[in-house]
Amino acid sequence: MAEETTLKRAMESLRMAHQPFRRISEEEARELESHRLRAVEAQQSASPQVLAELRLRVMERAFDVLQLGRFANAIENHGWMNLFREWVDPSREPDSQRQMSNFYEKLITRSSPMFRSFFFNYIWNHPQPMDRDPVPHYWLDGKGVFMDSGRTEPAVPSGTRPGHAGIVDFKGKSGRDQQYETPSGDADSKGSTPNA
Repeated sequence: MAEETTLKRAMESLRMAHQPFRRISEEEARELESHRLRAVEAQQSASPQVLAELRLRVMERAFDVLQLGRFANAIENHGWMNLFREWVDPSREPDSQRQMSNFYEKLITRSSPMFRSFFFNYIWNHPQPMDRDPVPHYWLDGKGVFMDSGRTEPAVPSGTRPGHAGIVDFKGKSGRDQQYETPSGDADSKGSTPNA
């Protein structure tokens, strides 16, 4: 069991080192940092509801800009993920966090469905830092063959595929749209013919 866990971590490390990760631009980094600073400044003076709203805005904007649905485990995003988990951790200040938790649950309904799903699955009730509690990926469980496009073999139902913000190429039922790939043997065909 420990050997399997070690292998999974090694595979995840390799995957992270070789994925098509896009670093954010300086402009995007400044924007996120300004949002974060506004939330930090509001900690001292704002009401808990306003603070929860500011924090959720920062989290959702970071989710979109950093593509956390795909790259939450990237080393460069660990700091953001750890900060978000710290913000919603009820063990930090139990009395005020209980009130904040109620506000998060009310205000999150204003957010996009993809962010809501990510928030409740990987930020909410995850007090551990990212290096101890990374975002799980289905390809680490051996439940399908995953290709670079994010598509899986039929062993994994489409509703459980990873990549909240990824694009999945739905081609329909097998065979339905595959006719274009077979060249016509007809000489009058206007399509291209393979080399003869």
